[in-house]
Amino acid sequence: MVIIGLFKVGSIYGEGLIKVGAILTIIPYLNLVAPFLLIFGLGNAIRKVQGGYSGQSTGPLTPPQFPGQSPGRGPQVYQVGVGSLDDNGVTRLTLYSASPMTLVSAILYTQSGPRVARSLTLSLSPGYNNVEMTFDTSPLPKGTYNVDITFSNGLSLRVLVVH
Repeated sequence: MVIIGLFKVGSIYGEGLIKVGAILTIIPYLNLVAPFLLIFGLGNAIRKVQGGYSGQSTGPLTPPQFPGQSPGRGPQVYQVGVGSLDDNGVTRLTLYSASPMTLVSAILYTQSGPRVARSLTLSLSPGYNNVEMTFDTSPLPKGTYNVDITFSNGLSLRVLVVH
């Protein structure tokens, strides 16, 4: 199934390296070359997506569904990149919003339990927004953490931050 999936990705993004790499994974001795072809092909596909290429589907694809969204529409708000969490409990991240939105709360999930934000950026305007929130400053081990953000329209968003 993975090979078929990789072949399909190669077809959608017009990357022959991905398609050849997927096929070579099942041929003895030639399967040693396959990972390199896949890495280069997937890198090319990622660059195409970052450049705005939407891909050419060779078959029916269903659009992704997001909670609280009607079919055919993307999310109203999403995280851009990965956020950061410093030793003082300050979290910084970038959110893209399709419309004005108001943040109601944010909860940081740690091994010692959830922590509610003491302060946070309250409003988002359409476009890219730098958001800052402050959590309890008790020591945290280095790692990746989830933060759940709730908006006034009932929408929830889980974002990733790295400490």
